[in-house]
Amino acid sequence: MKAVLVTSIACAAITLLALLAVSAMSVAPGAEAWRDGLLVAAGVFLVGWSTLALWARGRRRLSRDAALSAGFKTAVIAGGLAYVLLVLLCCVG
Repeated sequence: MKAVLVTSIACAAITLLALLAVSAMSVAPGAEAWRDGLLVAAGVFLVGWSTLALWARGRRRLSRDAALSAGFKTAVIAGGLAYVLLVLLCCVG
């Protein structure tokens, strides 16, 4: 459960950085719709990762017996890693 919580918090933080990076970008005239779409997408991902973090935190407090399947943990960690790399590629690269 701790791995899911840490991954979701890290991805939410990366999403906040992406929101700041995209909002600070200057784009070519006429490309504002593309930038606005990126801001909306980042906002949706921020809500998703934050919701997952809150859910994992509540489930962790619930009981020690509330273990998750190994496949779910692996999927969240792998998805989070891919997400962080994609955000860094798009915002920094």
